[in-house]
Amino acid sequence: MKKGLRDLIEQTKKAAVNVLLHNAHGPYHGLPRTAGWGYPEPYTRDLLISSLGILTSGEKKLVGSLRRVLETLARNQSRLGHIPSLVHDAQDRGASDTTPLFLMAAALFRQVSGESGFLDEAVKKAKTWMEYQSPADRGLSDTVCMSTQSYIPIFNYSACTDVHQSFGR
Repeated sequence: MKKGLRDLIEQTKKAAVNVLLHNAHGPYHGLPRTAGWGYPEPYTRDLLISSLGILTSGEKKLVGSLRRVLETLARNQSRLGHIPSLVHDAQDRGASDTTPLFLMAAALFRQVSGESGFLDEAVKKAKTWMEYQSPADRGLSDTVCMSTQSYIPIFNYSACTDVHQSFGR
C-alpha cells in the first residue's frame, strides 16, 4: 500500500475514533449518544452497528461504553427477549432488527473480550424471540445468520452451524 493512502486511512480512523469518543457519554443515563452533534438519544440500531468500529478500535473507553450498552439492553429486553429500539427505554420496541443486531454485537464482544458467557441469559432470551419471528418455523436461520465472521441473510439452515455452535445450540 502506498504511503499516502496508508496515511489517509490512519487519519480517517483517528477521526472516526474521535467521534466515537465524543459520543461515548450522553445525557441518557450516561449511555453513548447516537450522534454527537445531533441526536442525543442512545438508539440501539446505531450503537450496535457502531460496535463493529468500537471493537476493532481497541479503545478501552469505547469498549467499556459498548459493554454498558449491551448490559443495559439485556436489562431492558422484553420477557420473551425482544431488544428495545432505544437502549434506555424498555417500552420502545418498534424495531425488528435490534434483536439480531444485539446477538451480533454480543457474539463479537464475547470474542474480543474473551468472555464466552457474557450476557448468556440475555442471549438465550434473544434467540427465543428470534425463533418466534420465523415464518417457516426454522428459527434463527430463517431470518439471519451471524457469526464473528458474517452477518448475512440466508436461506439454508446449514450455513448457520457456526452460530449454533457459538451460542451452544
